[in-house]
This record gives sequence, C-alpha cells and structure tokens, in this order.
Amino acid sequence: MISIFIVEDEAIVALDLKNNLEKIGYSVAGIVPSGEEVLEKIKDFIPDLIIMDIKLQGPLDGIDTAAIINEKYNIPFIILSAYSDEGIIERAKHVEPFGYLIKPFGANNLRVAIEMALYRTKMKYELSKLEQQLRQSEKMKAVGDLAGGIAHDFNNILTVILGYSTLIEDKIIHGENIISEINGIRNAALKANSLTKHLLAFSRKQVLNPEIVEINIIIENVSRMINRLLPENISLSIIAADEYQAVFIDQAQIEQVVLNLVLNAKDAMQEGGYLVINSRICRLDANLLVTTGLVPKGNYVAISVKDNGIGIPAENIEHIFDPFFTTKSVNKGTGLGLSTVYGVIKQSGGYIDVESENGKGTIFTIYLETTAEKTLPIKKPEEQIEKLKGDETILIVEDEDDVRKIVVRMLSVNGYQTIEASNPGEVLLISENDNMVFDLLIADVFMPLMNGKKLSDRLHSMGKEFKTIYISGYESKVVKKKGVDIEGGGFLPKPFETVDLLTMVRHALDGMPDS
Repeated sequence: MISIFIVEDEAIVALDLKNNLEKIGYSVAGIVPSGEEVLEKIKDFIPDLIIMDIKLQGPLDGIDTAAIINEKYNIPFIILSAYSDEGIIERAKHVEPFGYLIKPFGANNLRVAIEMALYRTKMKYELSKLEQQLRQSEKMKAVGDLAGGIAHDFNNILTVILGYSTLIEDKIIHGENIISEINGIRNAALKANSLTKHLLAFSRKQVLNPEIVEINIIIENVSRMINRLLPENISLSIIAADEYQAVFIDQAQIEQVVLNLVLNAKDAMQEGGYLVINSRICRLDANLLVTTGLVPKGNYVAISVKDNGIGIPAENIEHIFDPFFTTKSVNKGTGLGLSTVYGVIKQSGGYIDVESENGKGTIFTIYLETTAEKTLPIKKPEEQIEKLKGDETILIVEDEDDVRKIVVRMLSVNGYQTIEASNPGEVLLISENDNMVFDLLIADVFMPLMNGKKLSDRLHSMGKEFKTIYISGYESKVVKKKGVDIEGGGFLPKPFETVDLLTMVRHALDGMPDS
C-alpha cells in the first residue's frame, strides 16, 4: 500500500485530508505541522509521497522543505495552496514537486494528482536507468578506443626495445661501448611506465602519493619547466596566490596536469599569443556548476591556465575529456592528454572546468579542496645506493620468471644473499629444511594456489622469523579490494628501480616504518 506523509499546520485541514486519502485507498504514515519535523521523520521512515501545504509553521515553507529533501531523496511531492500564485508555481517547478493543487479540491482531483505524481516518479527512475545504461555503453566504447591507442603506442615502445637489444648483442660481439643503447632501452621503459600511468589516470586507478603541498610551490616548479617549452612569440604571465594555502595532493601528478594544459595552450597559439597561469584562493558559499560536475561549497585552491588561441568549438566542449578525442592532426595529438588530466583531477578529489570561445581562447580551471594543515612535511634527501647495501639473506618468491631474475640480480649485486622460488609450493618444500634461514621475504601478492600474504603467515606459523615486503602490479588499494590484507609488511608497487627496492629492503630490515 502507498504510504503518505501529510505536512499541514492546520489540524482540521490535516485530518480532513487524512480521511479523504483513506477513503480513496491510501495509507497515511504521519501528520506533522512543519518542514523541520518532516525532515526529522524521514530519517527513520521514507514515505512514497509527501502532500505538503505551501504555508507552514517555522522558517521553512513547503517549497523550501521540498528543495532540501530533493537533495537526498527521490520522493514526489504534491504542494497545496489556498490560492493560485504564478510566483509560487514558478518556485515549485525548480524543486520538481510532481503535483500542485489549489484548495478546495475534490477526492477525484486528489486521486489523479497522486497517480500522476507516482507515475512521473516511476518514469524518472526508468529514465535514470536508461541514462546509466547509455553511459555504460559509451564507457565501453571509450575503453575500446583506449585499448587500441595503448596497443599502438606500446608496439612502438617494444620496437625500440627490441631494436636496441639487437644492437647491444652486435656491439658486445665487436667489443663496442653499449651505454647509448642501454640508455635508449631505459628511456623506452620510462615511456612505457608513463603510458601505464596515463591509462591508470584515465581509469581513475592511478597510484597517487599525496602529501601536503603549498599551492605556489606547484606554480613555481611548473614555471621553470614552461620557460623552456614556450617559443618566443608566446608571452607568459604567472599570477600566484597572495596568501599561503596548502592542498593534499600528489605534487608530481598535479604539476604534470598543469604542464599538459600549458602544452595544449601552446598548440592552440601557432601564430603566438599570451598565456596566463593563475593560482588563487576560492571560497564557494554555494555549489558551483562546472563542465565536469557540481563543485560543493567550501574552500578551494583554483589553478587557471588561460590562452588567447584558436579556442574550442562549442560542439567539442563535451568531448574534450574523452580518451583519444583530439582536434589536432594525426602526428600532433594522441587525445590522451586531457583525458589523463581529467582522470588525475577526479582521482585527487578535485574538479575541472573549461570555458572557451571559438577564435578567442580557452580557460581551464582546476579546483582542489584546501587542507587545514598549516605545516608542510620535511622531505628527507634521497638515500644513495651505496648506503643501502647489505649482506642479509632474502627469499624472493615471484611466479614471473623475468621479474624474479631481475629482483635477484638487483639484490645480489648489492651484497645480499638470495634464495629464489617461482611459487609458494616450492617455498614450502624448501622450508622443510630446518637449516633454511632468511631475514626477509619478498613475495608477489597474487600467485597460483596461495597469495603472498598467506605464504608469509604460513612460514611464520612454522616458527620462521623474518620481515616481509609484498610486491605487485596493482596498487595497495586494489590489493585490499581484492581481499588480501597486507598489513604488517611493506608494499612496493611495480615497476620499481633498484634504489626503490633497496630503500624498502633496508627500511624493512632496520625496522623503519614502511613507505
């Protein structure tokens, strides 16, 4: 049975309305005289419909109350009024009550208003489901486009790596120097790593390392890079916020975002122009609608990148953050830049807006929520590899042969003794030998039959004493979502370099906090 709340401050009117509703087959779940009381009631019980007088006790009238409820609940309203008023009707439209009745009204009018309100609510729900299905369909198409583009770029990188590998083999035979080829392979690997980060940023699964950063430090760092990138025919102006304000973000990722926006602006000003980068404190007293959604009221740092280039046609604005959407020529744009920007900002809890007029330029504005912290963390200088060497024994368990071999190599050339195994079963067979003693276990999280955490627990239960580092191609949040609790050990995401591995090893062996 349909349940209805009545919100009416005239007791006689409320009882009469209750009797009429029950006569036509509806259940009245409650009667309250004010907007404040119905707001409290619906915290415990949500009715199917609310019939509410426009005039109520207290500071909230019927439409104010409807607006507040609409922010959290999908409840249809019928607004009652003793007289017709165009202003009231116009206000009512903005909060979308599904009915509006002028007193007095008959039972038949009341029944029709209720049926229409419930029907429109149902249709609104069905439409929402269809829109969700459409968005999912568009997302799957975007993923297909993304996969094709990523495969293309990875094939280029693999061609470079294979080419340099062949050259190294030939040069070694002839006793020639191979430093140039090694650097070429390293650069290709870094590009592959960057491409993976682009992909993760687009899917909002990028591994971020947030910290408290003063906003003008970001602007200062970016400005040094920009000066090397801009041609002489583009003038640069930087307007930094005139007051201290910190945000909790991944500094490197946000700097890359700003740099991407600058490069886009540069490409839009082939004939020259001006570029303005601005950071400011933005205090929103009300929600702000931007291109990518609704920015809730609060305190933000806003970073804007403004150019007077060719602008973006109005029909392209809604697509500019789509993967591989680009208006540039084939050789000048991958279409990953702005989708990556959007992914990083979204994952960082921020928002991005774009304003543009064809032929007159573009403004991108990033909104990042400020933090209440007043002090910035002290960064320690990077430890040198020489200080990270050791002679302890480390057990490496990794089912990918190439990964296991390179990890063993990284450790052994820096003094560590190593024991290696390709799977947990092999480790358990080896561990039956009571003489097998090791100081540290490095285990891949996901392996056949037994994950790294279960292996570590199993070895501890056998009386072995050691520290643990887990490695994985997934970030730690994804590992936990997949049901593996890696608390009690260090975690090192792939890919990692020698200094990253050795730093984590020394931290674990020396009892320092995991990083």
